[in-house]
Amino acid sequence: MLSLGKALMSNPRLLLVDKPTIGLAPRVCKDIATVLRNLNQHAGLTIVITKQNVNFPMSLAEEIHLLETGRVRMTETADDLHNEQYIKETYFGI
Repeated sequence: MLSLGKALMSNPRLLLVDKPTIGLAPRVCKDIATVLRNLNQHAGLTIVITKQNVNFPMSLAEEIHLLETGRVRMTETADDLHNEQYIKETYFGI
């Protein structure tokens, strides 16, 4: 939260967030998700999240760009990406 606060002090229009929940308790992760969602929806801030666990960004994102080996493999809405067979097999083990 402190890092987010420091980043917001300059009134950015774009916020780059690298692994915002790494090593944090699930309750704190939910709080961070709430803050990021509010910043996007109420303050109009564009937020780019990098994360290896796709569940966190998929719960927040309007659009997801899936990067693999340095290239954009897919760009979809979270709902559409969640329904892709490749994503189900590769990232969710379904």
